[in-house]
Amino acid sequence: MENKKSNVAGIIPLAGYPSDFGMPWHDVLVPIGPNFLAVERSLQECAYAGCQTIWLICPKEIEPLIKNRIGDWIEDPMFLHLKETWNSHLKKGIPIFYVPVSPKDYGIRDSLVWSMLYGARTVKAFTSNLSQHLNPKKYF
Repeated sequence: MENKKSNVAGIIPLAGYPSDFGMPWHDVLVPIGPNFLAVERSLQECAYAGCQTIWLICPKEIEPLIKNRIGDWIEDPMFLHLKETWNSHLKKGIPIFYVPVSPKDYGIRDSLVWSMLYGARTVKAFTSNLSQHLNPKKYF
C-alpha cells in the first residue's frame, strides 16, 4: 500500500479580527499566560495538529511586532523529547510565513472568513508555483 502523507497547511487569520478589548495593540497580542500570547497559542495548535507550514494572514501594521516576537519558524513538537545533546541536530522546525492583507481588500473585506479564504488562496497560488508536491491537501 502506498504511503499517502497529507500535506497540511495551517492558516491563522489575524486580519479582520474585531477588537473587543479597546487596547492600543491588536487583540492577538494579548497575554494569556506568563510570557505567552494568544497568537503563540494558535501557532502551537497548528504545530500539534501536524501542519508542515503555518501561514499568518495579518495587517501590515502588526506584522513587524508579531515577526519580532515569534520569528520565522516554530519547533516541531514531535521532536520536543530530544535533549540538547548529540541528537539535537535531528530537530525539525515548522516554517512560518507572513501574508499581508491585499491592499484592495483592506478596509472593504475585513472579516475572519475572508482572511481565511484569502490565506488558502494565497497558499495554493504560492505553493503551486514551486512544486505540485508542496500543494497542501488539507488546511487547518
